Amino acid sequence: PVTPAAHYLCGGVQVDLNGQTSVAGLFACGETAHTGVHGANRLASNSLLEAVVFANRSVKTSSQRFTDKAEMLEPLFLKAEEDAADLVRRAAAAGGTAAAAAHFDEDPEWARVMRGEVQRVMWSAAGIVRDTKTLRRARTELEIMLARCESEMLARGAGLYAHELRNLITVGLITVHCASARKESRGLHYNVDFPDRVEGERRPTLLTSDTWVGLSAAATPAVPATPAAARTDDARVPCNPR
Repeated sequence: PVTPAAHYLCGGVQVDLNGQTSVAGLFACGETAHTGVHGANRLASNSLLEAVVFANRSVKTSSQRFTDKAEMLEPLFLKAEEDAADLVRRAAAAGGTAAAAAHFDEDPEWARVMRGEVQRVMWSAAGIVRDTKTLRRARTELEIMLARCESEMLARGAGLYAHELRNLITVGLITVHCASARKESRGLHYNVDFPDRVEGERRPTLLTSDTWVGLSAAATPAVPATPAAARTDDARVPCNPR
């Protein structure tokens, strides 16, 4: 290729063979999910497994779950539908439905600028060749950006692109944290400070909602799967985050 770019992550939300996450009733498949079929290196043909096989399993399992629990779930869906209709009615009464939708879809200047900063940091720190010092500096920069992003969202309103930006920064933070915590090179992850494979490091990195709080620590210990668990095998991240 003219420029290196990862179009698929070797990691994601931890799922079983049917796409079920550690949160009951929440399924994930495709690029979102960590199924384990990629290992530490993303193989091109494995996308067929992710997009077809695991997606099909997820649909069948979630559909069966819905069928089995339809009586219990129907009141929840009806309530959600009523709440959504009520929001539309109130927005229409205020005369702001179209305007509010247009404002939500706007791409504000601050978000465009910060997105460029995220791309710059990730390209510099998490590309083909990595080093510990640059990864740690990137983590600090991304933590500052995340705080700035959330501050801007509170002050200016949280539109579509602002939410997407926060997600990009979050994924970037997870990636550089896990990469800097790994003291070896494996698969698509190459650190010049630790160029060799180490058998003791031959395991996925697991982050949960509990360990996310301590993301700025020097390293994250292995923890058992809990709700909202996600795994990464320290593969390359998108060099040009979407």
